[in-house]
Amino acid sequence: MGVGVSLRLLLITNSPDMAEYANECGVDRIFVDLEYLGKEQRQANLKSVKNFHTPNDIRAIREKSDDITILARINPFYEGSRREIDDCIQAGANIIMLPMFKNHEEINRVADWIAGRSLFCPLIETWDAVSIAEQVLGHAEVDEVYFGLNDLAIARQKKFMFQSLVDGSLEQAFQFARASGKPFGVGGIARLGQGTLSADLILKEHVRIGSTAVILSQSFHNSAKTLQELKSNLDLKLEVSKLKNAYSAACDLRQPALQENSVLLSNAVSSLVAKL
Repeated sequence: MGVGVSLRLLLITNSPDMAEYANECGVDRIFVDLEYLGKEQRQANLKSVKNFHTPNDIRAIREKSDDITILARINPFYEGSRREIDDCIQAGANIIMLPMFKNHEEINRVADWIAGRSLFCPLIETWDAVSIAEQVLGHAEVDEVYFGLNDLAIARQKKFMFQSLVDGSLEQAFQFARASGKPFGVGGIARLGQGTLSADLILKEHVRIGSTAVILSQSFHNSAKTLQELKSNLDLKLEVSKLKNAYSAACDLRQPALQENSVLLSNAVSSLVAKL
């Protein structure tokens, strides 16, 4: 990985106060989550968070500051997609994320509707999307991509979302992403020293595969919904700094050390899955 590469951290919230504070603490992007169509059915048996954010939330965050980078995840492609895209961009979104896409036509249509008014980040979280990752990454209007581990695991009836990260099924897609030169991110992460799976192991795997972005998981901030809850749960600036410094240090590791870490991560995932 090149010199000077840094880790972009994303925080999911629709709280303007939390967004402003997170931005001040070094969080790179505020993730406003409008996706709800089909999500309850797909993730009914999971403890995953279902958000019901709106373009008005984007507008309220944007009114707090012009310096906040806002990523808006819209609903999967449907008859209202164009309206959603327009609403989000007009409200102040910098990046539009399209979830659950399955074919080129959806990418082409969304790219046309964005029309260069924001960045476009397809969310690769179906195996149909994985199969066309090279073409998606080669699309002139796609600026970056993100890999969603939750739904990829659900589709193959995996017990734990990180299985898809370590079982080799995404390696070729990661290779295509690196070759494209476009930024990409993967999954979520907890605080260093906490979480079901070691954040240190995960960060080093991000470096090995070339990922430069990750979502701060609910466990990172104990599912804080308000600024008061966030501040009472952790020193956000400190924890953000720890993650970024650990990632930076991992960037200095040579490939044999990163490969050894990958084996350790795979073993840790297998051990956790065996207990489920």
